[in-house]
Amino acid sequence: MSDAIEIRPMAVTDLPLVRAHLTNGGTAKHAERLARQARGETVYLIAWQGARPVGHALLKWEGAADVSAPQRLGAACPDVEDLWVAEALRGQGVGSRLLRAAEELAQARGCPWIGLSVGVVPPSPARRLYERLGYRDAGFGLHVERDEYVDEAGETRVWQETCLYLVKALPSSGGPVQERGGPPA
Repeated sequence: MSDAIEIRPMAVTDLPLVRAHLTNGGTAKHAERLARQARGETVYLIAWQGARPVGHALLKWEGAADVSAPQRLGAACPDVEDLWVAEALRGQGVGSRLLRAAEELAQARGCPWIGLSVGVVPPSPARRLYERLGYRDAGFGLHVERDEYVDEAGETRVWQETCLYLVKALPSSGGPVQERGGPPA
């Protein structure tokens, strides 16, 4: 089924459909992410099944602020945040395709690394996916991520999660993204 999936950066005209269908974590984030994309800070990748958005991932060019990945790695390390796929399509390759699209964008910019945070409790299918795709523990230790959002009922919600930062080395020249070594010691 994932063959019918298209991954592309969100366009201004996509905002109403994205807000209507991707309500996880509130819908206000979509306009904010679109504005950040317009400023060149991010790329907001949307997975489409026909005319319906079914997943997303935010690629942040400056990296993850909570772990200072670019400074610790000594090189550019864009960060993938909020990778999410509609429950009915999980396990069908949509998440992998969103990650692959983010990796290809980072590789095209000449970034040697790409990274993401993953919750540590309980061990998640997401972590298994990331590790299967070549993401490895960056060696930064555990960190806590916390944020708040306004849900569809107008209630402010706060979430907090203990995470581990994973990185993947990207090829330095053209061609498809492949696993290459691990994070620096």
